Amino acid sequence: MLSAICADSDITAVIWFDEIRMLPCVMLSTTLGLIDADTANNLITARYKDKVRNTVNQVSLPICHQLVDDTTDVPKFTDAAKFLPCVVKPVDDSGSFGVVKCTNSTQVMQAIDFIKNRPQHISGYRRMPQALIAIYRRR
Repeated sequence: MLSAICADSDITAVIWFDEIRMLPCVMLSTTLGLIDADTANNLITARYKDKVRNTVNQVSLPICHQLVDDTTDVPKFTDAAKFLPCVVKPVDDSGSFGVVKCTNSTQVMQAIDFIKNRPQHISGYRRMPQALIAIYRRR
């Protein structure tokens, strides 16, 4: 309905002010011919962190992260000192609540347990069943 109303108007831009409204605005912008399908696809890819990671991996850019399902996956990353310090993050639409910098394997396991025991973000986002371990790059 909104696209029909806008089609009869002289609209030259569609803007959004938060991430929740991004996808409808991308769709409306595409429908109105303000952006092409490739631009829309790039915006959608940028919106979802898992899509960004997959895209980065496909072009072979170096990225230091690992998804883990639970604390049984942790030892293979934290036994070697080269993987610490690291950041453990929830994998959800917001991905910011519960982010912890860890300097030892105990902290990593505690951070993963915290994420696993909180299946829903405080603002209502659902999280994926994994946690993301992001490894600091050493220069």
